[in-house]
Amino acid sequence: KDGIIIEDIDPYTIYGFMHQKLSAQSKATIFEGIKEVFDLESPVPERFEGVPMITSYSFTQSKLLEILDEEPELREHLWDFLETAILCAKNKDEDTASDLAKRFNHLWKNTNLTWNLTKILYFVRPFDFIHLDEVNQYFIERELPDYVFPEAIEGAEYLALCQQIQEKLEEDFVALSIKASEEETV
Repeated sequence: KDGIIIEDIDPYTIYGFMHQKLSAQSKATIFEGIKEVFDLESPVPERFEGVPMITSYSFTQSKLLEILDEEPELREHLWDFLETAILCAKNKDEDTASDLAKRFNHLWKNTNLTWNLTKILYFVRPFDFIHLDEVNQYFIERELPDYVFPEAIEGAEYLALCQQIQEKLEEDFVALSIKASEEETV
């Protein structure tokens, strides 16, 4: 920004950049660049249905960057949050889940990411964590009529909801997100 080189960046900025409302071709081009820069071997995705989008407005107008400038330790908290999420998805043990819930609660209270925390989790482990954007919330409330989304969600409640959705709907989160986004456009 203004000729200043960024020395550290947070995961929301990275994922926000990759998941703005762009054409599939533009996204593929971005992912090709990331693949090249980081010397990755995975194929570049060709389809992006069901992937939560971060609008340019919400991405640039969020106060997250200002918050991170004022409290730079939150950047490390965001990275620790992702690392814990990856461990939680891999190990599926109570201690790691409890740690993830605590980190979720801390970031919910100290950043303006709120529901976007669920998008970040989905970006890194889409088969283990559901993103709770408005489209998916509406779909889930229709499919699980006993569940009503609160204004705010605690980390433990979010993890329990992920488990409940997988058990009751018997669908992985990627398929659910695609189905929800397709129904929204009908």
